[in-house]
Amino acid sequence: MMRIVNAGKKYGELEVLHGVSVRIDDGDFIIVRGKSGSGKSTLLKIIGGVLPPDEGKILWNGVDICRYKESEMVKWRRSSLGFVFQSPELIPYLSAKENAALPMIYNGCPRRSALIRAGKLLKMVGLSERMNHYPAELSGGEAQRCAIARSLGNMPSMLLCDEPSGALDPLGAKSVMKLLKMVNQYRKTVIVVTHDPAWEAFGNRVWDLSEGRLTER
Repeated sequence: MMRIVNAGKKYGELEVLHGVSVRIDDGDFIIVRGKSGSGKSTLLKIIGGVLPPDEGKILWNGVDICRYKESEMVKWRRSSLGFVFQSPELIPYLSAKENAALPMIYNGCPRRSALIRAGKLLKMVGLSERMNHYPAELSGGEAQRCAIARSLGNMPSMLLCDEPSGALDPLGAKSVMKLLKMVNQYRKTVIVVTHDPAWEAFGNRVWDLSEGRLTER
């Protein structure tokens, strides 16, 4: 699916990533661990085409996405990737169903069709009774499940998750872990950046980042 070849990134004189080379296969569930400032989020942004590496290549099915024009990059991200963040970042004046439908509408899907698919996704993540509620009426775990449903709207091949359980209590965190494992079983590649060691039980691969260098256990 993706190969990262000798990727490096600096912020001024600070080298955040150095010579990162790794392969990501279809259906992987990858856990990325490391201390704060080790480059985890930078790596995730590079994988997601949000931040270009200073050197190296990012190959998606053999094509170097670093050579994409901005319009091509946006189209690739919308069709191939889903993003889940520590904060669900739901729009407060939209219902859960409308929030989940939004990326599909932005991607050109008719509103009615997007809402129908959003309803199905919310049922899949256990929110069938909450889809017409607004973010303020959802618990933290429910809001994050809505965010996961939203990330699946355009049927991405890969989900990129940056501390998806970081703001949740242990019960909510476990619920999100199990949900992403279920998503992974549908042959979706999932990459989770996290400080929580409990995630390691759910992944098939664990990467450690330290001083900008990546090692795999």
